[in-house]
Amino acid sequence: MSAETLAWAVRGEPGLSWFEGGGRAVVAWCPDEVATDRVEWTSAARRLQSRGGLVGGFVGYGAAPKAPCGVAPEGDVWWAHYPGFVSFDRRGAASIVGPPPFRRTAAAALRDIRRAPPPDRPTPTPVRGSTSPVAWAGQVAAIREAIAAGTVYQVNLSHVLRTVSPANPLDAYRLWRRVVRPRHGALVRPQDDVWVLSASPEVLLEVDGGRAWSTPIKGTVRRGDGREADRTARSALEASEKDRAELAMIVDLVRNDLTRISEPPSVRAGRRTLRAHGRVWQASTRVSGMLRPGVDAWDALEALFPAGSITGAPKSTALDVIAGLETSPRGISYGSVGFVTGDRAHFNVAIRTAVVSPSGMATHVGGGITWASDAESEWQETLAKAAPWLALFAANHPIHGTDGQH
Repeated sequence: MSAETLAWAVRGEPGLSWFEGGGRAVVAWCPDEVATDRVEWTSAARRLQSRGGLVGGFVGYGAAPKAPCGVAPEGDVWWAHYPGFVSFDRRGAASIVGPPPFRRTAAAALRDIRRAPPPDRPTPTPVRGSTSPVAWAGQVAAIREAIAAGTVYQVNLSHVLRTVSPANPLDAYRLWRRVVRPRHGALVRPQDDVWVLSASPEVLLEVDGGRAWSTPIKGTVRRGDGREADRTARSALEASEKDRAELAMIVDLVRNDLTRISEPPSVRAGRRTLRAHGRVWQASTRVSGMLRPGVDAWDALEALFPAGSITGAPKSTALDVIAGLETSPRGISYGSVGFVTGDRAHFNVAIRTAVVSPSGMATHVGGGITWASDAESEWQETLAKAAPWLALFAANHPIHGTDGQH
């Protein structure tokens, strides 16, 4: 038995959610109440949590201050209250949590379901981008001008890749996660015909009891083909002063965010760590602290949101620059997907995240732009991050933007 098998068994149920991270996986379905207030999203979620059970869903980048205008098909906020859920530990052992009616239903499902069949591979379809390499280079130049003026140090710039929606979104996610093995993945079905597929490697917030931590990622290189080439790629990232400085800036930002809701002496940053994720190597640092009395997971999420790794530094100024350059709403992308139950919480940074809707399948890709950035290298980095998604769903290489430039 696995979380994937259970998710497949209840795939037709409304409000299906499947979260991974924090050493466990959680599957829940049939919420009894949903909140979508994008202004008071923490208050709405906290009210749902007061009822016990599990509150899961997402807050999109569109709920952030100064976010680019536009309506995303998934909406900007979706929190669902689940009276019961099924939790799986690292070994795959299942625990049913909830009132007696749910426990009986879930026990019957776990007893009767069989292993999920292999996922069907979707037919790749043409992919279009929201911008072109030429337009991207102009945006990078604008950010470098802002950096030269001293108003900002780093800005995370993104663009959108779009293709036809797969016939079976759950199978699409099952295939994607087999390739990238997300440490903080999630699948959420906020509407019957809308699915959020998040194959994220990055955690925005984990809370366990009174301790909270965040692990920003900054610095990405494409993995090499073969053992020796892969070691060379890793060594290049390890030695990169540009990437090291980029991560240091965001770690400092996250440390400041955590200090707002933690006991100041308790906030600590760990060492820079390199990990493989799919077809790329990435660098990250864990920042942790002890929450102050009276501070809950929603306070912590609000303090960290949106993640510094997908905004820039200083955060407020970076938000202004992003709003002035990006024309497509980010929606859930670069927001956060996750859940709270009891005194534990787990929220990812919604990178490597796609939305499937009647209008198509879309994913944002981007990276941090600093003074040392080269537009072509940054463009190629975004495509390296998107490589597993492109390999599964794209019938072409997305080198053309909507403006027709090359």
